[in-house]
Amino acid sequence: MMVPVKKETVKIRNQTIPEKMCTTSSSYIGSSRGWVARMNREDMTVHLTNLFNPTVPKSSQRVISLPPFDLIRSDSPLKPLCQIVNGVSLSSCPDRSQDSDSVVTLAVKWKDSISFCSLSNGSKWTHLQHSLPNQFYASGVLFSHKYSIFYITPNTPTFPGSDQVPDPCPKFPQLAHYKRLPLFLPVISTTEFQLLKWCLPIKNLVQSPSGDLLLIYWFLQVTCDGNPIPFWEKNEKKDGRIVVKTKRFIVLKVDADNGCESYTEDIGNLCIFFGQNELFCVNATNYPGLEPNSIYFIDTGRLYLFDLGTQTYTELAKPHSVTAAYWLDPRL
Repeated sequence: MMVPVKKETVKIRNQTIPEKMCTTSSSYIGSSRGWVARMNREDMTVHLTNLFNPTVPKSSQRVISLPPFDLIRSDSPLKPLCQIVNGVSLSSCPDRSQDSDSVVTLAVKWKDSISFCSLSNGSKWTHLQHSLPNQFYASGVLFSHKYSIFYITPNTPTFPGSDQVPDPCPKFPQLAHYKRLPLFLPVISTTEFQLLKWCLPIKNLVQSPSGDLLLIYWFLQVTCDGNPIPFWEKNEKKDGRIVVKTKRFIVLKVDADNGCESYTEDIGNLCIFFGQNELFCVNATNYPGLEPNSIYFIDTGRLYLFDLGTQTYTELAKPHSVTAAYWLDPRL
């Protein structure tokens, strides 16, 4: 486990993991609010746990088991469902909900579908199966506590009338897609502009501790034998060594009330954690050792820090193995 405040990897010892969470048939499908979700590909049950979060005291560690995805077991005959999940999101932290009347909802986004299940006893899954437009095939999911909405973000252009998403049943929070304006790149050199045009841009939403939204563009550069090529030519190359790696990030501040976005290289004391998790953002002043105005991210098995001010990144660590490249939110 990587501890970013110390910029080093550590091992968690004397930790007992329930068998249902660590069998060979159990796979990581996402994490949200410090909780890890795993799916058993044999019986399709889903299990949530905070066991892997070192900020959770042992007395509060638990596993929440949810019913199986029985209705869609054979939906993807070529791949187990756990391998096509794009991400998960919790409407609130299960620990906090124990002292309130609120019901926590887990959303599981998978390809052109999304499923919801409350964490209460006797709950069942509600599947919006094959109900999302193609633009959302690769999108993740994020719950905004400020607007009480599950957001999905299209990674291809949307057109009028082609971006409608269904509503889950009334017992779950609203589902909506983030409608954005065209991207206007900052003032950069012609060479850099051309390289960014060749990159694969992937959009993700993250919310600040105050609930404000930030739109993150992750630019992936494709090279063949060390030379940049347009990402759409990747599958056409028969010879040469193809490498896909992070080029840079672009952050836009979202003014949801006025429907506008603004490019920024300064997010103050905030730092963003970017991986195969629901993205989250913390105030670096609350965690001495974290670098403000930065993005911690995982790429090709290595851990990096991207400085928004200088638009450069440095390597933090190269763990011996990264089986699931995700960060855990330390806030309880």
